[in-house]
Amino acid sequence: MTSKSKRSIFDRIIRPQDWEAIKIYSNVPKATEATIELEKRVMEALIRYLIRFRMEPEKITLRGVERGLGLSYSKVRRLLKKLVDKEIVISWPVGKQVAFLVADLERAIREGYLSFDKEELRFLSMLLSVGELEEQIGSTILALPKVLTFPHIYVKGLNILTESWIASLEASKYLLEMKKGTLSLKIPSPLKNLIKRYKEFEEFERFIGQVPLTVIPIYRSIVVPGMKDLISGIRRELGIKGNLKVKLRYLHPMAYGILMRELFFELDCKENPSDEEVKTAMKRLSEKQLKLLLHIERPLLEKIKQGNLPENLSVEAVLYEAIVLRLAAVFALNLGANDELVREAREAAELLESTAEEMRRRVGRKRQ
Repeated sequence: MTSKSKRSIFDRIIRPQDWEAIKIYSNVPKATEATIELEKRVMEALIRYLIRFRMEPEKITLRGVERGLGLSYSKVRRLLKKLVDKEIVISWPVGKQVAFLVADLERAIREGYLSFDKEELRFLSMLLSVGELEEQIGSTILALPKVLTFPHIYVKGLNILTESWIASLEASKYLLEMKKGTLSLKIPSPLKNLIKRYKEFEEFERFIGQVPLTVIPIYRSIVVPGMKDLISGIRRELGIKGNLKVKLRYLHPMAYGILMRELFFELDCKENPSDEEVKTAMKRLSEKQLKLLLHIERPLLEKIKQGNLPENLSVEAVLYEAIVLRLAAVFALNLGANDELVREAREAAELLESTAEEMRRRVGRKRQ
């Protein structure tokens, strides 16, 4: 992939209508208040800009945003302050400057600052999951004890993950060649079943990287409902107004570290298992994770099956739950999980996606 094609993919995050809103907002006189609708459009453009350049800190400082969006320094500062106050964005020291990172997409969506379609949300899920690994400074520390104490399991576990992902890439390649009628080599026997199953999957599922497959489902399965609100409540109760030195609410454990810990438990704390034992245990873990996620989604799925659309969730929130299930299903499939369980998860994801589209249509009809 050329650098030009990479730029075009990432640049889709900021849409033409976002630049249009920025242009209109930049022309609003200093003493004049922008309309609520325009300000929300500009907020969305700003959040999308911060997501787009999250891996380039110099572009997401106050001056960087000022130059990047072509807005005055005072307007940028005011908008960023609002987003920080709402805990959608956090400030992060970068040398002598301060960068601004999107920390709570869920809140941004819930408060009406962002709206995504299915493809956008899938792309952003991949982008943000990569960022998590590099930006959550506590994650590596939390994973270290597993590396140092159980090196055999960690290495073997990662080897199994790598092998499953390589097999996934090879199966996708053969499937693509079969569709194009250009298959020239005999398909290896171990890949035949995976290729057969992959025919049912979308390209998004088959070609997604190993990091999102691992990170997103695991992060979702360890989230404690209401934890963010609980921590905010504790801060208010204790009268804590300033920034904490360690931002616990953003200190997520590293997904791989959790997975290896669970693998150790699954192996009954056996310190030097065989490769086959590790492979079988990893398969069981992927199935258990999928069952857990299906359990988490069950109330929502049952409500939908009863003909009730979720009123307390946004379209994007429902789509994200579908993405979680899809990724967890592929992750499990790659590790040899039960076909029926994988199918159940994907059918649940399809139901969530169709529900989200119906919700979007209803919102559109109400606006007409």
